[in-house]
Amino acid sequence: MKKINVLASILLITALAVPARAGRTVSGGTRGFEALAKGVFSIALDNMLLIRYHKITPAEGDATTTLRATYFPFLHLRYFLMKNLSLSLGGSYFYEKNAITVGDTEVSSTVDRGFIVDVMANYHIRLGNSIFFKPGVGGGFFMGNREVPGSGDLVAKTELLGGIARVDLGFEYFVSRNFSLRAGFDVMMRFGGEKTEDSDEDSDSVLTADVGINFGLAYSF
Repeated sequence: MKKINVLASILLITALAVPARAGRTVSGGTRGFEALAKGVFSIALDNMLLIRYHKITPAEGDATTTLRATYFPFLHLRYFLMKNLSLSLGGSYFYEKNAITVGDTEVSSTVDRGFIVDVMANYHIRLGNSIFFKPGVGGGFFMGNREVPGSGDLVAKTELLGGIARVDLGFEYFVSRNFSLRAGFDVMMRFGGEKTEDSDEDSDSVLTADVGINFGLAYSF
């Protein structure tokens, strides 16, 4: 009888200790969707916004303010060529403003507007709980114009044309089989030429690099 009581006491202490240890342990989760199948189509809307505001106030004189704002809304049609590997065709409108203000006077201002067409390849790496890391690379071209205000109502315009290279370092969370949320970092380089409208002169070289946060949503079917 004494041995039975001792054994019961050991079992009781062990049973109480195991949950206590489990409550202090962080464990990984692998539930949720495991992969994206071949043949899946997806329509994704992404947004990349960059804003830089810089102000210098000297001990004497007027403050100098620099503003740069860039916005890219992307729409992509994506198709999975094989498990977790997709190819997408997309387009975007872009808007960029660069301005320098001294005191209350804007001394320099340019506005870029145009369109981008690109092709992206992404591979989805499962992280667990329906979350995927989706690194991707791609390229395409852009076209648009640059407006530089002059004196009075005069506005000088130049044509922009060139290619782009893009790197996607984003994540995707599948809320359901059809809807997902996307966010991450995006790197985009635009390289090409800037040419005055109705001019026969050679165009100036243009190189722009943007790094920003990309966020959006997608519908898969």
